[in-house]
Amino acid sequence: MTFITLLEAVIIIYLAVYNIRIIRKMDRLKKQLRSSSPDKPNPKATLDTPLPVIQETEPENKNAEPKADGETKVTDSAKDKKLFERINRTIIEEQLFLDPEFSREKFIRLGLINKNKVAQLLQQYANTNLNGYINSLRLEYASKLIQTQPDIPIKAVAIDSGFNSSRTFYRLFQQKYGMTPAEYKESLHGVS
Repeated sequence: MTFITLLEAVIIIYLAVYNIRIIRKMDRLKKQLRSSSPDKPNPKATLDTPLPVIQETEPENKNAEPKADGETKVTDSAKDKKLFERINRTIIEEQLFLDPEFSREKFIRLGLINKNKVAQLLQQYANTNLNGYINSLRLEYASKLIQTQPDIPIKAVAIDSGFNSSRTFYRLFQQKYGMTPAEYKESLHGVS
């Protein structure tokens, strides 16, 4: 066996093991999504967990249609809201937003929905698109990092928060908070 053939075999084995890990994790997430109920309290939630970015909607009774026998039938709107809440909770609990490669495909797999539904759910319940939603979660996380770890450099905060580019991080942070990350840090800790 030549060195290149051996190297190719090692790479193939590595990719197979990696794919098995991904499949197992996806199976766990699917089970978690199927078994989770929005009414149950979340034991994993902590004070550090960002609040969901869910837009207020009409009360449940307006989303239900009466049936002939007096029961109510949940409409698609209520189902969509619960679906979004489940996906949102998973993204926050698992801190999936910290993955710089988080994509629409990953969002689709979390909710087992089609690609057209992603934009609709995000616009309706987060009032933004996928990038805006994920970046909002990242900025909240970055803000908490700056508050709780004043010694961490701003570039490290950007990377730890899931941003590929410090420039994008600075621009979005300033848009959201009205000051640069360094100014924000200075206002909290008197450290630059």
